[in-house]
Amino acid sequence: MVKRASSDGVEYEKLSESIFEKIYGNIEYAKIERDVSLQSEYGKRQFDVVVTNVYEEYDISVMLKY
Repeated sequence: MVKRASSDGVEYEKLSESIFEKIYGNIEYAKIERDVSLQSEYGKRQFDVVVTNVYEEYDISVMLKY
C-alpha cells in the first residue's frame, strides 16, 4: 500500500483552487476560497475549496471536501 504524504491534501486543494481560478478568475462576481469554515445547523464545517458565484439574484456555491 502506498503511503501518502500529509501534504497531499493541501496540494490537491491548491490544484483545485487553481483550476477554478482559471475558470472563474476573470469574472467579477465569482469568489474562490480555500480552507473555509462555515456554520451549519449541525455545527461548524470545514471545506477545502469554496467557489461562490453571485450574479443578480442568484447565489450559487460549490463546496469541495476531500
